[in-house]
Amino acid sequence: MKTQLIFRMVDARNKKGMYYSKTTKRLSLWTRTYGFYVEDWTRHPHPYEDGISESVERDHRFGFNSVSQMRRWVCDHEMDVGLENFEEMEGVVKVYKIVRPRKVYNGSRQVMFDKRAVKLVACVPPGEFERNPSLLAQLEEEAQKC
Repeated sequence: MKTQLIFRMVDARNKKGMYYSKTTKRLSLWTRTYGFYVEDWTRHPHPYEDGISESVERDHRFGFNSVSQMRRWVCDHEMDVGLENFEEMEGVVKVYKIVRPRKVYNGSRQVMFDKRAVKLVACVPPGEFERNPSLLAQLEEEAQKC
């Protein structure tokens, strides 16, 4: 049986999600990468607009059910922004193994999950998904062990 993984882009400096910014003086990973905040609700819908009916709770986090889903959310070919740009701005992808599937809610463009429903498998520089074609298989193998 294939292990289900979740991919979550975070700021390596504070381990928070890519949109998190504690103060206006400290820009989020997203803003550092793009230079501004992009509001594109067709590509980046709110959970309730994406088929996730569960309400967002304090222990919920957001991520992606595949590398390709993550790419569709974070990359913009017109603006020439790819995974490696997030790496340059100190981004990292936390890869989790799902251990409690009932606490994972899939939308069409994102995944919402209870942070207690997953187990960390690895932290990967985002560009590594482009540089290492066998990385996904390695992560799945590692997830089987933990």
